[in-house]
Amino acid sequence: MRRSNQGIPLGVPDQVNGRATAPIDRGDEMQERLRYQWAAGVLLLAQGFVGIRDMHALWCEHHEDYLIELASGKFVAVQVKTDSRENIKWKLGEAELIKSISRFFDLEGRYGEAIEGYEFLSNAPPYVPDQNAGEKSQKTSPLRLCEGCVAASDLTGTGKRIQSFNRLFCSKT
Repeated sequence: MRRSNQGIPLGVPDQVNGRATAPIDRGDEMQERLRYQWAAGVLLLAQGFVGIRDMHALWCEHHEDYLIELASGKFVAVQVKTDSRENIKWKLGEAELIKSISRFFDLEGRYGEAIEGYEFLSNAPPYVPDQNAGEKSQKTSPLRLCEGCVAASDLTGTGKRIQSFNRLFCSKT
């Protein structure tokens, strides 16, 4: 016996009395959000293959979105975030950025010397204040956090870990 929507195998899922309802399975939506993360993983693997990184292994969804195991035995933690809002720029008040930085601090607290660096990859750039921006607006720029990390590494001698944190948004590569 054929249903009224004959061209669609088994009918449209989750219909109530032949009317569309919000889908229960969000798999397609989730895959769309993960597409950028998958592309970032391919980029990281390619960096290892061509020798840009002296990589021993790439761990996926292990402590972070990616955990790069370097040949030295140290690790680089990588957070990947996408944002579909038009013309969005990351500011320090953004919940997802704060969450990512908090995860990095947690890793630093637990694994310290085993972590060589932290990277935040995104399809959205950081907010860069222009020359007319007020002090309050300038403080929302992730670049100011980078500058603070560089200054802190000069004062504390913590060196490479804080400097690598600087790569979150300050890297030219």
